[in-house]
Amino acid sequence: MLKWAIIFAVIAGIAGILGFGGVAGIAMGFAKFLFFAALAIAMILLALVVVPRRRGLRVKPSGFKISGGSTYADTNQRR
Repeated sequence: MLKWAIIFAVIAGIAGILGFGGVAGIAMGFAKFLFFAALAIAMILLALVVVPRRRGLRVKPSGFKISGGSTYADTNQRR
């Protein structure tokens, strides 16, 4: 996304030099939007990485142990 922002900024610069003011304004508007969208996404992802997540109680997929050494999941499969 940041790559596209740079491409639109270059297009806006070239269009401005050549005298196409309307095209330059539109391209620069796209470049600004894409830059700030990329910046917002980067900040959100950074916050998700930095802020620790709470780990809840996890149950193993194999089930819990019951007397006799078999698991609850094994007991259900035998029925």
